[in-house]
Amino acid sequence: MIANINPKTGIAYGVINANEVPYLLEEIINNGNDVSYQSWKKEVIDNIASILENHVNGEDGVDCLSALIADMSWKHKTANSAKEDVKSSLDDLQSDGLETEINFTTEAEAIFDSFDLNETYENDEGQYEHSEGKGKNECKYILGYLGGAPLIWVIQSPYLTHARKCSPCVPNAGDLNNLDVNGVECYDVPPEYKNSDEN
Repeated sequence: MIANINPKTGIAYGVINANEVPYLLEEIINNGNDVSYQSWKKEVIDNIASILENHVNGEDGVDCLSALIADMSWKHKTANSAKEDVKSSLDDLQSDGLETEINFTTEAEAIFDSFDLNETYENDEGQYEHSEGKGKNECKYILGYLGGAPLIWVIQSPYLTHARKCSPCVPNAGDLNNLDVNGVECYDVPPEYKNSDEN
């Protein structure tokens, strides 16, 4: 697969500084899928599930899980302060496990929620995915960061333009901040998002 080229159409992705299209940036952040958060959450839940499974199989998970939660949670500043709540959760888990087969991921999600671990997530430069419209009018975007600058990749759109190629940091993509009739054909931002500060 060639970087920054739509594999189905062969058309280059368009890339624009997100600060140039503030309403689109807001739309992506408010309604998009925070891929960075989802990845982080899955990793935390997988870690908790592993601790739970080891605990049920005879290892003492209280200290390990208490340390993990204390490291992440604003409610519990130390492992000792988390220990009673963790012990209670693990005791419930072991008594449940005697009666039914345990879904460790479901149990880990419950612990993640009960300790409000989602509130510990911090990432000022998360990656988002977003789509809007249907069928031939569907637009798909990725919001990411390069050197601290927020960039929006237009990876599918009914709107096309020509632009200079981006720097080697974003190979093959069209730079929507530098349109050029002799440049590479690439996907463009819908017109309603352009010059949004003048509307």
